[in-house]
Formats: sequence, C-alpha cells, structure tokens
Amino acid sequence: MSEKYGSPSWHRQKLGLPSNQLNFDNLDEFYQHRAKNRSWKYDDEVLRNAIDSGVSIVQQKDLLDTFINWHLTESVTKFKNEKGDMVAVQAPRRGNYSYARKKKKVLNWIDDGLSGLKLWWSVGGRSIMFKTHFLLVTPTYKQNYNPKTEKLSWEFECQRAWQHITPEVSKFRSKTGRALKTSINSITVKEGTENGFPAPHLLILLDRPITVFKHVNRDGEVTYRVQNNAILKTLKGFWKHGFVDIQGVASESKDAVGYVLKYMTKGLSQAVIEKYQQYGISGLKKHDITFLKTHSYQKLFNLRPVHISSQFKARLNSSGRLDNNGAQSQHGVWYYYNTEYMDYRDYWKIRNESVKEVLPPPHDPSKTVPMTW
Repeated sequence: MSEKYGSPSWHRQKLGLPSNQLNFDNLDEFYQHRAKNRSWKYDDEVLRNAIDSGVSIVQQKDLLDTFINWHLTESVTKFKNEKGDMVAVQAPRRGNYSYARKKKKVLNWIDDGLSGLKLWWSVGGRSIMFKTHFLLVTPTYKQNYNPKTEKLSWEFECQRAWQHITPEVSKFRSKTGRALKTSINSITVKEGTENGFPAPHLLILLDRPITVFKHVNRDGEVTYRVQNNAILKTLKGFWKHGFVDIQGVASESKDAVGYVLKYMTKGLSQAVIEKYQQYGISGLKKHDITFLKTHSYQKLFNLRPVHISSQFKARLNSSGRLDNNGAQSQHGVWYYYNTEYMDYRDYWKIRNESVKEVLPPPHDPSKTVPMTW
C-alpha cells in the first residue's frame, strides 16, 4: 500500500531514510519552504504529522525563535461606536498582554469565589498543625538524557513529555481523587520549567480536610506538609515520571491561585523580545526563560493552559459566571471595524504614548503654588 503523498512516511520512503529515524535534517529545507506562508510554522499539516508521530524533533532554540518571530507582528483590532469614536486593542495571542488580561480575569473570578469559604483552620489553636481542604501538587519530570552529550534524545524526551502531559495529568488527578475519596475539584495549569520540561501545578479542593504541619526550610521559606506519610507515599506513587511535591494550603488561598497562574497572567514585553533577539536565551532572566518555554510548548501542542473542573466551579462562592462579559459600555454599542497588522515596535510606541496621556505629569516641587488662606 503506497504512503500518502507528501506525508513524512512518503518522504522517508522516497529518500530511502530508515523508518525509525527521529531527526529529519534532510527535510529541513522542505519544512522551511512549506512554512513560509504560515505565521506559526508548526501549523503545517505535514510537519504536525511528523511531530505527533515522533519522527521529527522540535529543538528548543528553533521553537523559541519561532515563538518570538510570531510576536514580531501585532494584530490590532479596531472598534467603532454609533458616534464614530474608535478604540484599538491588542488582539489576544498566546503569551501577549491581552491574553494575560483574560487569564487575570480567571484569577480574579476564582479569588472572588474563594472569599468567604473556610478552607483551613488551626488544630486546637496551635500555630503549627492545621486542617486544610486545599492541596497544591506539582509533578515534575526526570531527565533520562544529558542535554550536552545526548542533545537530540533529550530534546525528544522533552517534546514527548509535553505531547502527553494532558492524559498523564488526568490519570494522576483521577487516581488522587479515588485515593482521597473525593471528587475531582481542581485547577490544573500546564506550566514549564527553566530547562523546558513541564511541571504542571494542580490545586485540589478536598471534600474532607487533611492534616498538615508548618515547615520552615533553611532559607526561611514556609510550607505546609501533609502529616500522613502513607497518603504521601500513595499519591507520589501515582506519578511515574519523576518527583511530586505535595503541599497543603494554610494561608491566603488567593496566594496559591496566584502562584499557579503566575506565568498565565504575565505578558510578553518589548524588552524581553529585544533582549532575546540580541543575546538569545542567555540574555534573559530565569523567570523570563520559564515564561517563554511554557507558552512556546503550550502553543506547539495547542494545550489548554488553565483547566478548572466543573466540580471546582460548583464549590466556589462566586457572584457571576466566568464567561460573563459584563454590562455594555455606557458610551454606546461598539462594533468591529477592522484589523490592522503592525510591527511590534510600532504597537509598543502607540501603547507607551497612550499610557503617558493617561498618567499625570510628574510632580515638580519648584513649581508648587503656595496655598493662600
């Protein structure tokens, strides 16, 4: 049976490449040619097929270059009202400021829903032992290959981890719910790490509280650890890919929610783009590197960045729906006018000028007018 024309297997057969070849260096020019007309080159059907089937390795440098280049052109959407007034807004694109604002709304909605709920309390008035309904779980991936001596295998291992992160986290979450005899009330955020491997965060809201104790490490960092070692051992055994960190939440709940959403509510700035263009990944700070790799891999596999289970939503004390856009503007009904594509530098120039117009001028003491009575 002949292979589909244009597919990776078809090119393997045509060029006489082994079927188990993982790196398609011979097809780089072919992929580049097909990607010329695409803003996000990994949307190409043939390349997508090669990545998903594991016969093409996406190297992190190429992925980050593609992500940065994708943000060099801004999509600006314009709206008009009945009076002819016009406003222009940055169209949401994974990782930019408009995208971050949407996730910030999610954070505020959850924070509002958690307010008034008694999620934790001290045991017997003690300041060390607590009961909590909230667990923060962070599974990580063990690296089986050395990135310096076995680069391609390491890159492929990282790629596969992201590709299968959703079903692996779902299995872990389901097993955890059964072990703790609770429904799956959770927030899941598929975050990355500085080296690129995923380290998802799960906030699990328990039906029955669990006992935790206050722990202070050498750096003075305070965490709340599960007291029952049998439960810890059971939960950690459900994750087969590396280490699992499990903490209780016995402080402000919004701090925990803000922590797991920290890279979702941050936008890609002009400074980070230009530092990357000039110095590459070595010119960025650790949190910027983690931010870029998180959003790049999420975009590569089209992953939902934040998942809130229906059971979790049902337990919130929220006054409104998450998908509610609120009341219409008092300045009239706004309607779509057009979309303009511009260089990111032109967009940031307009953005910075608009901020200057809104902010008051700096105070100059020498020009202060004395008050008269």
